[in-house]
Amino acid sequence: MKRIVFCLIIVLVASRLIGGAPAEAHGSGPPYVKINNDYALTSPILNLAAPTAFEVGMDVASVSGYLVGQTIVFEIDEQFFPNPYAQAQNPFGLPVVNAPGVPEPIFRWDFKDGSGSIEGKNVSYAFIKPGTYIVELAAKFIGKTNDFAVVDTIQMDVFPAGEYVIPKPKITVDGKRIEDPQRDTAPIKPVKPVAFDAIVEGEIASFHWDFGDGEGTEGKTTTHRYKRDEYFPVVVLRVTDAYGIKVDTYALLDMPFEKPNFFLRIWYAITDFLSGL
Repeated sequence: MKRIVFCLIIVLVASRLIGGAPAEAHGSGPPYVKINNDYALTSPILNLAAPTAFEVGMDVASVSGYLVGQTIVFEIDEQFFPNPYAQAQNPFGLPVVNAPGVPEPIFRWDFKDGSGSIEGKNVSYAFIKPGTYIVELAAKFIGKTNDFAVVDTIQMDVFPAGEYVIPKPKITVDGKRIEDPQRDTAPIKPVKPVAFDAIVEGEIASFHWDFGDGEGTEGKTTTHRYKRDEYFPVVVLRVTDAYGIKVDTYALLDMPFEKPNFFLRIWYAITDFLSGL
């Protein structure tokens, strides 16, 4: 028995050292989409929030972006692609190697620029206009499915030629500037109006807010009230510049586990009613 356990440990360690997956995981598994030889990794925004006011790609491509007219190579690393029919997948999380008889996937790429779609495991493409594109990857399985179904979305930025500088927005919450979204938090109170402001340089075409509670709005500055008593929301800000390039940032809001003042609730209910009129 000890010999069997020892052999399993050796196999598991060897799989990590020889051709193992990249350190960062795609969702619950390793990444499998490669763009110009770099893996597209899980969107950091989706690790914290699920915006409903605008679409966020499941994965993000290189933060350094790509240039208009640049040939971009899209590849599928099939050893890590989560084939639902791969019954031979090792329970220890080893790379998936399709056993004989496992249906082979056919992949389709839609670059969401009006050009249509391209089929293939490895394809090349060049965008002709700058902007942020959420590329859809769909798949179907030979002998199992007749229609393509979207299995991944990859958010990628295409920069114009020249000395382009991507916007770097910051959020202020009730006057407090969030310098590091991963560490800084902003205290708020239930049902009390929270003032949000966007700070960013450059020519910005639009500001879009997602408050993390199913509501959102547009504008450089805005206010919002969180009505739930036990909730730690994440506000997400999306700025879109003159080239159509979208940049997302966020702020963690620390709302205490307490019931808001009864009279304060009544006051805001009256003001809501009067503003509705």
